[in-house]
Amino acid sequence: MGLFDFFKSSKKEGIKSITNTIGKFTFIEVDAIKNYKGLVNSKINNGIEILFPVNENEISNYQTEYYKKIESNWTPILNQLKKQYPNISIENYKVKSILIPDKNHQYYDMDAEIVLQNESNIISLILKDLIIEEIIY
Repeated sequence: MGLFDFFKSSKKEGIKSITNTIGKFTFIEVDAIKNYKGLVNSKINNGIEILFPVNENEISNYQTEYYKKIESNWTPILNQLKKQYPNISIENYKVKSILIPDKNHQYYDMDAEIVLQNESNIISLILKDLIIEEIIY
């Protein structure tokens, strides 16, 4: 046993990576929250980090379907942002990460968080039913 092996999560053992219609995801546990994390290429950007906090040990259909809804409704989501913050040049921002918690997850009361970034700024969009409820800028 190595010096720092006691920091490793024993709950991680036996849980495999998952490949679904979106991409390949690896199980990670952060602060006792079970997650699947992966990098995907999408029509909204390439190399997006996707994080799925899960209730069980697998990504739910709800999570994959919500991701697909974000992709197919990307233009209306951007239009909402442009209406709420017309002074921001959205064209200069790229999607860096998307977090979609499982339905009724005990730690999250949102449907998704989308993080956009340009050279010097980050914008976080909090979604509920594909509507931007909050913008952290």
